Amino acid sequence: MNSSSVNFSQIFLRIAFALSLFSAVADRFGLWGPPGSPNASWGDWEHFLAYSNTLNAYAPPFLR
Repeated sequence: MNSSSVNFSQIFLRIAFALSLFSAVADRFGLWGPPGSPNASWGDWEHFLAYSNTLNAYAPPFLR
């Protein structure tokens, strides 16, 4: 493989990873729709916090 194909694949993977992270952040802020809509996992910040608190149930409340 030459260096230009390696550079292209690295750039493509970095952009794909960044877009996936930005999509999750956009969902937390409600940009993909309200809670319960087909395109949203959380839909707003309150639903995201409720879900993350169930995942971190072992942590003390002041850390959540």
